[in-house]
Amino acid sequence: MNLLKRTSTITIFLIIILILKSALSILLRTLIVSHFGAGTETDAYFAAFSIPQQLSDFFIGGILFAAIIPVFQKRRVEVGNEISALEMAGFINISSFILILSSILYLIFTPYIIRIIFSGFEIQKQKLTITYARLFSPLIFLFGLSLIYSSLYHSFRNFFIPALSTLMYPLCSIISLYFLPSTLGIERLVYGNLMGSMLGITILVVFINKKVPLKWFFQYRTPLISSIFNISLPVLIENLFLKLAIFIRNRIISILPINGALTMIELNLFIIHSIGAFISGPITTAIFPLLGEQEAQKTRNDLIASFQKTFSIIFLFAVPSNVFIFLGAESLVKILFGHGKFSEFECETTARLIIITSFVILPNSIQSLVGRMFFILQYTKIPAIISSILVMVGAIICYFAAIRYGIYGFMIAATIGTSIGCLCNFILLIRKLHLSLNYHFFSPLIKSIFAGLLMAGVLFSIEAIYKFKAQSELIYLIIMAITGTLAYFIFCIILKHEDLKYLMEIPFKKINK
Repeated sequence: MNLLKRTSTITIFLIIILILKSALSILLRTLIVSHFGAGTETDAYFAAFSIPQQLSDFFIGGILFAAIIPVFQKRRVEVGNEISALEMAGFINISSFILILSSILYLIFTPYIIRIIFSGFEIQKQKLTITYARLFSPLIFLFGLSLIYSSLYHSFRNFFIPALSTLMYPLCSIISLYFLPSTLGIERLVYGNLMGSMLGITILVVFINKKVPLKWFFQYRTPLISSIFNISLPVLIENLFLKLAIFIRNRIISILPINGALTMIELNLFIIHSIGAFISGPITTAIFPLLGEQEAQKTRNDLIASFQKTFSIIFLFAVPSNVFIFLGAESLVKILFGHGKFSEFECETTARLIIITSFVILPNSIQSLVGRMFFILQYTKIPAIISSILVMVGAIICYFAAIRYGIYGFMIAATIGTSIGCLCNFILLIRKLHLSLNYHFFSPLIKSIFAGLLMAGVLFSIEAIYKFKAQSELIYLIIMAITGTLAYFIFCIILKHEDLKYLMEIPFKKINK
């Protein structure tokens, strides 16, 4: 219990930063669809951006991001700050070399990669995607290195600088739309993306240089590097299948008979992932280093108690978010994207995709915690094997669903596959921890679900009344948000929800101290 109390202030800070970042990101995408709609240019832009992002995750960043924190913390305890910092400098140098080499190879082979992955694009759209993809090639290095440095900051429990650096990307992108020549079209956004990424990594490198200084050290046979790669190797295999599935997904989308399909799917995933990140991101980011310390100090009972409490709190916030997005998707899309060149058909399609995908908000929020627990426990091999199998089977099912039922069939299959994968990982973690799923575990979860169902009933009633009066979408959504939130937490209070009571006590305990 003390663990979550120590992280409550950090979590609140991260929520504030996340709100700011989300606001900038939403504004950015609103401007994109307003200026360019959903068509050839936007499909080419999102297609070109997706590959460097996925490759940086695959080669270095996304795989090692979670592994670095527990390993670096343990190494600091064993040998002290100076030696561990030197070993980390060597790891950064080697990683940078791999990322730069990956960027160069991608730049060379861009035309072949684009033609394979987006084979369904017409010739003009493929050429445009190749042009943007070449410009985006430095992002493999920039994104990968940013993730590594962010994990270093988190291991020192410094969350401000990484949070600040993440704001540079949407901020510079928005600036580029207004200050670069409009004759460049959507290409000006590419330059804004690159400038934001470079500014972000510069901030990260400068402010941590005293703790982990840059040194010309390329010794790869160090305990720190060996431990990181030993933990990450099974995840590397899983990530290989995951990225392959994403590339297959993009290939499937490119053959869908709807111009702008990729843009609409990306907007849908952006909304869903933003909601999931808002729910679980601040909590898991703040608590991850402390959970790593508990495992390093071999206090397994404390680790299990902290996991259970964190899991239950994430569940508490995920349920109402799921209900709200499911019921308010149409209004949300009209407010954010329903203007400029984004047509009514594109709004309607995007809203339906969000309704379908809303069912992964809860599983993805839980997976955010479960995935980190695997790294803390250094238990990655079996989850990686099972996830790899599920991902590839899911990709095949998505293909046939898309061929038979179009864009909606594709998203339904992807949603079901994601939910099954998250459930399998949760079961594996429960077995690994030997966790007893008793009344105390399920009681707060059942109360959250019941309160969510009651909240849905209230919102359905409001929708029936308000839609009859045909008022503005913005006012309707605000009423839904306020009323839904109040209804949910009132029902939680009536049901005597343990976690809500716990969270409400934290500020008063801080004041008393």
